[in-house]
Amino acid sequence: MKKISPVAWQHINFYGRYEFNIQQESVDLDAIIQELAQLNVISETE
Repeated sequence: MKKISPVAWQHINFYGRYEFNIQQESVDLDAIIQELAQLNVISETE
């Protein structure tokens, strides 16, 4: 998923500038999914 997900494309921004030389922390998708799974979401059917 990381290879195709736009969330992981940190080197491309909406200004059209491509920055490959800046070392940034990678996105931890597993941690994000875990946090979202733990949220209590109220649906309209409840």
